[in-house]
Amino acid sequence: MVAVDVADGVPVTFDSYAKEDGSRKTEYGRYLKQDGKEIGFERVIRYNDGITIDQVMASGCFPVNFDYALLEVESYYHHDPNSNSFLQRSENDSERRSDSTGTSSPPPYRDFGRQYRNEIRHFWDGGMMTNTPLTQLVTLHRDYWYKIRGLKDKVPTLSVEVINVHPTRQTEIPTDHDGVLNRKNDITFSDRTHRDEEILLLVSDYIDLVRDLIRKAKENGIKDKVITDLLNQRTKYHGLSWRPRLNKEIIEGRFDIDEIIRIERKNDEHNISDKTFDFSSGTIAQLLKDGYEDTMNYIHTKAS
Repeated sequence: MVAVDVADGVPVTFDSYAKEDGSRKTEYGRYLKQDGKEIGFERVIRYNDGITIDQVMASGCFPVNFDYALLEVESYYHHDPNSNSFLQRSENDSERRSDSTGTSSPPPYRDFGRQYRNEIRHFWDGGMMTNTPLTQLVTLHRDYWYKIRGLKDKVPTLSVEVINVHPTRQTEIPTDHDGVLNRKNDITFSDRTHRDEEILLLVSDYIDLVRDLIRKAKENGIKDKVITDLLNQRTKYHGLSWRPRLNKEIIEGRFDIDEIIRIERKNDEHNISDKTFDFSSGTIAQLLKDGYEDTMNYIHTKAS
């Protein structure tokens, strides 16, 4: 499930898979280093009981129509020895308090062995940035099997089903105000995984190429130590929101996407711009019926 951190303006993915330390958590923001040492991600959300109603609400709180969803987040603060205070690495620090002298200071923090502090942060619907998070799904799937389960050669192949409740195409061009808003919302929140799919498959092709080059190098007398030393070097670039990696971590744990099935809602004469918020029993029953029929039509089309 995906939400958006309102203050940071970044997507936040909640995942049921356990991490390397056995906990369930989401780490996001910048990956921080200080004095040559790795600190970790700027923000951490923990949910060891798995995804609960808190994460569901965070992923579905659409702006204006619903209030913010609030989640407890561990945020990193940099210790300034000269001022005896903790300063957050980001510029967002709205929850300050005054002591008896009137001096402003950060709220209480909890020491997790690093300089992290609990705070409440605001979240919106993840559809604002990525309504169908294919890249996040594949990345977290690969990380689990590669890092947790230790599959170095190839992780299990993924079959993906995308349910798109915002039609990608619409033949009729709307002319009324509500129809224009409805079409704008559909384009904003519709499935965008076709581009993600192309990039992921391209990455997979590059991995296959590198593995073939390594095999050819060994067949032509390049010593194993030369190749091993190269693979154990750190990558030159890991991005602001990635842990530093070794070259070998790029080509190990390769993945394949077997098939991506896309079931898409169709517009009808009853569509309105606020259809996302229509939770009436009649509409829900009709959507269930339409979804079943669309799925059966897809199966019959594939079979023929």
